[in-house]
Amino acid sequence: MTPEDDIYILTMDSILGQADADQQRRLAELLRDEANQDIYVDFIVTYVLLSRRSGSSLFVEDMTNGALNQYVLKMLEEEERTAPVIPVVTTPPLTEPARVPRAKITRQGMARFIWRAAAVILLCLGVLWFDRYIMNTGQQRNPVIVGTLVDQVGAEWAEASIKRAPGDMVWSGDYALQKGVVEILFENGARTLIEAPARFELIARDRIQLDRGRLYARVPRPAIGFTVDTSNSRIIDMGTEFGVLVNDGFETELHVLKGSTHLISGTVRQDKKSLVVPAGEARRIASDGGMVNEIPLKQKEFVQYIDSQNEVAWNGQDLDLADLVGGGTGFGSGQVGFEIDMETGRIGQAFDVGTVAAMGFVPCETNAMIDGVFIPDGSDGPVPISSTGLLYDKCPKTNGTGWGNVRNGYWRALNNVEVDGRWSLDGTEYGVAERSAIYMHSNKGITFDLQAIRGRYPFIQLSGFSTRCGLADNAVVAEDEGDALPRASFFVLVDGREVFRRDNCQISDDGDDITIPLTVEDRFLTLMLTNGKDNRTRWDWGLFARPTLQVIPTGERQTP
Repeated sequence: MTPEDDIYILTMDSILGQADADQQRRLAELLRDEANQDIYVDFIVTYVLLSRRSGSSLFVEDMTNGALNQYVLKMLEEEERTAPVIPVVTTPPLTEPARVPRAKITRQGMARFIWRAAAVILLCLGVLWFDRYIMNTGQQRNPVIVGTLVDQVGAEWAEASIKRAPGDMVWSGDYALQKGVVEILFENGARTLIEAPARFELIARDRIQLDRGRLYARVPRPAIGFTVDTSNSRIIDMGTEFGVLVNDGFETELHVLKGSTHLISGTVRQDKKSLVVPAGEARRIASDGGMVNEIPLKQKEFVQYIDSQNEVAWNGQDLDLADLVGGGTGFGSGQVGFEIDMETGRIGQAFDVGTVAAMGFVPCETNAMIDGVFIPDGSDGPVPISSTGLLYDKCPKTNGTGWGNVRNGYWRALNNVEVDGRWSLDGTEYGVAERSAIYMHSNKGITFDLQAIRGRYPFIQLSGFSTRCGLADNAVVAEDEGDALPRASFFVLVDGREVFRRDNCQISDDGDDITIPLTVEDRFLTLMLTNGKDNRTRWDWGLFARPTLQVIPTGERQTP
């Protein structure tokens, strides 16, 4: 089998979703050669054009069974039926013709046949419209519907008098987005998220010109061939997810997260450079189109999902539980200094604080993703740790009280003792926006509802939890305490099961790094702090630093 045959077969299997990991690696190796890239691109472009002509996927779903493409056969049949009759003069053969053995049709031969037959049909039908593939022609186009505005978060358009709402059809033409993020579903099935400030032109049902701003494209298999033009490049999708950034200096950046793209760099008057950019790689194209440099991939540079109902614009970051405590979405909108009232479950700022006695599990009224809070004390048996009545049967005995509330971040001046307003753990400052922390004084517990989080954000899957816990270095110890330094115990529970526990921590102890895998069956995540063997709660300033749920995208989106 020649490399050309190999490329045909592997590319077709990849398009049909039949290529395994080894085949994908083999194709990637072949595409490191520029000559092979040309073969690959020609094959993809022809596939895309024929698919557009037929309105569906052109090639057979199972080439391995030897089934010929029905579209190709029908076109050949129609050509034969309508072709003019050509008279043929026959003469008797002078000799008996030699018998020619039937040729064995191989899989690669079939791929060659389909490829060449497709090319002939394209030429005969005249469906290669070259203006679709000449960069920056400047031709005027009549307005046509190119897609639908699916959703928008904080969007402000330059045309202030024009109001656009989710569900509106969008037409070809020039647009300027001054603030926010919008999601457009193109007629061919490609989804794009465009982040302000942005200027762009919607050209066709499968093509956009980005003059400035950020664009993230998610292209399913039927939409292969979706094209993004900039002033110095053309990016043709080959079934992928990728981001494009055009900065104020008209440099273009291409970041490919999945699949691969075909990049053509250069302006109208330049010789074009062509290359395939696979998943995990990125390129920067100079403003004049002359230089193409490899750059680090920025996976979180682009907004990948939006949800106007919850005012969420997600760029791939993990979910911050401290942000939820601060009344936020988990993605940065929470307020540092906000807290959950241990008696009412409400989230707000600077509630009256004092000693709180155990009063059972208190559901959180403000945010369904936080199930509730409680005062842990195992003196009377198992402790309820969820609104469903889930019990923790290994809870230690405590003094049954706790001071203050569960808080996102820093604390204020306390009992006339000056506190610097920030928490420190192992010499690192926490409780600020860039290094979040959940603060709780013993005895406290908080339970998060993972099922509610999944329901709110169907585009993510929760894969794990991580944090660093310990007593704050800068906890204030009053003079009358003498040498009795604070002691406290830290716990992490999943559905009532202990997955982490450390007893009798002191201020001088290093913090503990915690990493816990999560499954789709896990529902409740509980963080808890109790007094230590000293049976006192004074100055037990416990921190869960950077309490984070690791997430991976599911590919789903919530319909607004």
